[in-house]
Amino acid sequence: LLSSPVITQDSVYYATYYAKGGYPYPPAEDDNMGTVYCYSRNGSAHTLKWTYNFGPSPLMGMLNRSSPLIDSSANCYIGSRRTDLNISNLWCLTSAGGFSWSYVVSAQGDWIQANIDVTNRVVAAAGDLYCIRSDGVLSWSYDHATNSLREEVALDEDGRIYVGSSDNRMYSFSSEGILIWSYATNAATCGRGFAVGCNAAYCGSGVADANLYAIDKATGRIGWSYAGKNGEYPSVDTDDNVYVGEYDAQRFNCILSSGKLSWSYLVDISAA
Repeated sequence: LLSSPVITQDSVYYATYYAKGGYPYPPAEDDNMGTVYCYSRNGSAHTLKWTYNFGPSPLMGMLNRSSPLIDSSANCYIGSRRTDLNISNLWCLTSAGGFSWSYVVSAQGDWIQANIDVTNRVVAAAGDLYCIRSDGVLSWSYDHATNSLREEVALDEDGRIYVGSSDNRMYSFSSEGILIWSYATNAATCGRGFAVGCNAAYCGSGVADANLYAIDKATGRIGWSYAGKNGEYPSVDTDDNVYVGEYDAQRFNCILSSGKLSWSYLVDISAA
């Protein structure tokens, strides 16, 4: 399995990739680019609804490590990349599991990080930022000066876009791709997972500087940072309490909306 399964009201989706040598670059001629599976949710019985096998496709590389994306019409989106040829594609499969379209979203060969907005457009980061309609037509793109937008894409209730980068900045864009603000951190790569709350966007910087940042959504100014061995991909609840794990320390923390530690749980990895 490449990633976590995606669960909708009536279906479960997951993707696989097979390479005899593990994860080769370039892939072998007979390596399978990957397969997407869709199962129905019928209580405890999960029936296979469809599969789509991309087959051997050395020019397209391998499917994305990120989970598939499913829009409100049950179209399925997934990315692929081929780093040695600098190709990144976004693929769309129909609700019945047929091929719909593909779009080259990057000439950098980056992993595609994406999300779906309320109008069923895919917002994808792969060096630059792209917004692609459900029919495969580009709505807009943002050309980043150093092609560094390659981290997790998050959206808020107003359609604003939040994305991290490998140029030490966090970025916010309007739903139409207009830059609103950017915030510089001490981390070379930051923004690995935004958790968007009521008033702030929360973001971890990973191993680089291990801080958790709370950035005002409207102004891009920092509200607070929490120092520690904070990891990536925080989550936030309806009260803007933030939950994030620590590197090395094997702790899971709950941080209040004020930036103060509420509680910490030590994970016993010896029992895993």
